[in-house]
Amino acid sequence: MVMQLLFLYFSIFKSKIVKEIPINSAYIYHIFLIVFFCIGFYWSRRNKESGVKEEYQIVSINHFFYLLFYTLCILGFFTSVITIAKVSSLEEYFRLLIANSENPTRLIEIRNAANSSGLKGHFKMLNYLPLGVFLLTSSFLLFYKFTDCKERKKILYLNVFALIISFLKILFSLERLTVLAILIVLLHSFFYLHKKIRIVSFLLLFTAFGFLKFVTSTRMNNITVIDFIIAYCRLGISNFQLLIDNFNNWTFGMNTFLNPLYFISKDFNYQLDVASANVYLWGGAPQYFFGYLYMDFGILSFIVILLLGILLGYIQNNINEKKPLAIVLYFVIFFAICTTIVVPIFRAVEFWVLIIIAIVSLYFVNFVSETEV
Repeated sequence: MVMQLLFLYFSIFKSKIVKEIPINSAYIYHIFLIVFFCIGFYWSRRNKESGVKEEYQIVSINHFFYLLFYTLCILGFFTSVITIAKVSSLEEYFRLLIANSENPTRLIEIRNAANSSGLKGHFKMLNYLPLGVFLLTSSFLLFYKFTDCKERKKILYLNVFALIISFLKILFSLERLTVLAILIVLLHSFFYLHKKIRIVSFLLLFTAFGFLKFVTSTRMNNITVIDFIIAYCRLGISNFQLLIDNFNNWTFGMNTFLNPLYFISKDFNYQLDVASANVYLWGGAPQYFFGYLYMDFGILSFIVILLLGILLGYIQNNINEKKPLAIVLYFVIFFAICTTIVVPIFRAVEFWVLIIIAIVSLYFVNFVSETEV
């Protein structure tokens, strides 16, 4: 819950673009939700530190693994390009991109048009394929040993390729969540790997922060990253307060974990009726995880967050034992947790794309525990 504590910290500062309202109840709810999560998490983790940790390593990877995931990276990149090409010429787009400070409004118009029209949603979600491959291969490289050095190099090449494609994809999608996911992996590499990798991670971190700054200034008329964080946190806690004061039409999961069903139904020309906030600040009623959770369960959110803490504690136990399923999902789950201070990624179909990529990979990789070697 470090991310939620950071959210709480940044929400204390005032923002010029967010109206000031009394938010005492939201702060109290926020703090107690963190407490309930921690109780569940540490209850699930109790007495696990002294348990026997099973170590796994990768023996071999099927050749089809590389063919499949290189193809998915390329496919994800082309869907990103086509998404923009459906609403604007690429020549105009890149001209605006290079000189975005001259006409940022037009660039934002193109991006909004690409989001609301053009390719169908089930094609747009493929934009996340390169990121999924990058998160997956990063898990392999960071957590597992390889019995064959050549196999490790092949995974490394795929990892670098997926990272480059992910950066290129950001130029077309102009969305910050992909940058956040990349930053999570790079920061993990910087703090936990050896010196040479730290140097590379440090250089890549500068690149990722550069992308974050560029995307933020482009989408919000040259606002700084820190100003954006303060504004979003202040907006989130303010809208949470307005929910507590005005909302009582509980949606039982449809605003959080089941929200992808809403987008899937739209693709099949069926509109699910999901209640949204009726009183809010700013267009679109931006919330964060606790706000959406309150819309789903109201006061019962405390029970749900307790159970979520227990679940994540169980997953952490499996990660410590380096069990294959937990490891391939490690960065996907970490990414989802970090997005809880903004609009959570698990509200989007793309989150399930990331999960599917991770699970499918297990069918092509041969693991063995070190006790069997």
